Amino acid sequence: MPSDKAELASQLLFGETYRILDSTEKWLLIQQDYDGYEGWIDAIQYFPLDEQQYGSLLHNKSAVCQSVLATGYGYNGHPVLLSFGSTLPNLSDRKFSFAQLTYTLGEDNRKPGESLQEILQVQANQLLGIPYLWGGRTAFGMDCSGLTQLLMKSIGISLYRDAHQQASQGEPVDFMEEAKAGDLAFFDNEEGKIIHTGMILSNSQLVHASGQVRIDSLDHHGIYRADQQKYTHKLRLIKRVLP
Repeated sequence: MPSDKAELASQLLFGETYRILDSTEKWLLIQQDYDGYEGWIDAIQYFPLDEQQYGSLLHNKSAVCQSVLATGYGYNGHPVLLSFGSTLPNLSDRKFSFAQLTYTLGEDNRKPGESLQEILQVQANQLLGIPYLWGGRTAFGMDCSGLTQLLMKSIGISLYRDAHQQASQGEPVDFMEEAKAGDLAFFDNEEGKIIHTGMILSNSQLVHASGQVRIDSLDHHGIYRADQQKYTHKLRLIKRVLP
C-alpha cells in the first residue's frame, strides 16, 4: 500500500485499461492490461467501465497518439491533453470515443514516414529534450524503458515496462556490426544487472533517456557521450523486436 514516501512506479496514459487486484478506502492496486505492470492509484482516479465497454477496449485494436502532446476536445469543449503513446479507441475522421464519451482530435494523428525504421526515427527526434523521470511515460518526463516502450507502442509493438523485462523479448543480435535501426540495446552495471536501455538509430547512434531524452554514440563498448568525453553505460546485449 502506498505511503507518504512512495515513489512513482509507472504511469497510465489516456485510453489504457487495467484490472483491480485489491483495494482500500483510498487506494486501488491495479494491473495494467497493456504490459501487466502493477501499482497503486488513488481511488478518486478510478473511472468504471461496464463489461461490454471494457471488453471492447481490451480486444479491439486502437490508434496511438503520434504527437509529443496533442489535444482532444470533448462535447463540452474542454481539452484533454494526450501525451505521445496515448490510446485513441475507435479513431475515425479525427474523432475517438472512450467509455461513451466522444472526443475530437485537435491535431493530425497520421504516422510519418514509410518504413517502421523511418517512423521510429521521426518519433525519436520529436521526443528529444523531454526530461528524465523515474517511472515516467509522458511528454512531461519519462525513463529509459518508458521511452522504448512508447516508441514501440507507436508502431504497434508491445514491450514490457522495465528494461530487464524488455531484454527478454525479441531475438538477439550477436554483433554490434549487425545491429539495425529499431533494435534495442541494453546496458548493465558491475553486478551484471540490466539497468538501462535505448533504441538504436542509423549511423551507430542511440536514443535514450538519461537526464533527458537524447541521442549519443554507441559502439561495442557502450554509450559514448561526446559532451563528457567518456563512456557512461556498458553494453550488455542487443535485441531485435521489429518484424
